[in-house]
Amino acid sequence: MAKLFPELAQEGEAVLFVYNCALEKDILWQGKLYCTTNYLCFHSVVFGKTEKLILKLKDIISIEKKMTAGVFPNAIKMTLLDGKYTFASFLKRDSSYADISAQWKSVRGSPKVLLGSSSGGKYSRRSEVRLLKGSLAAEQPYSSSILQIMWK
Repeated sequence: MAKLFPELAQEGEAVLFVYNCALEKDILWQGKLYCTTNYLCFHSVVFGKTEKLILKLKDIISIEKKMTAGVFPNAIKMTLLDGKYTFASFLKRDSSYADISAQWKSVRGSPKVLLGSSSGGKYSRRSEVRLLKGSLAAEQPYSSSILQIMWK
């Protein structure tokens, strides 16, 4: 990994897991996803073109299991403030998801969730927030409710 991501090798990042998968973009970029202590790094070479992606685990807002073509349970979607990335073609998606989610949660810490109203900061006790397998979902009875997440 030091040759592919020299900027992370200088930081002393340790590779925890390596997965063969594909990044969904204009085409499927078949390559490898490296999970390090603080980053997810993807590298692929297709038709002589290189695709390289580095995501900080701290910047990931949610991680979800997804299906490709609506039937194959082999994808994981990462949501960040600046975009969404879907990695498909995992042979063992559930165990990959468990590994990545565990590392993400250890880096992020536990969320503090505040539910409020957009009209003045009153908090609604009727709103319910749950953590669902690595992604945050809110069931809000009022459309004016605002979800704010503050990480430790």
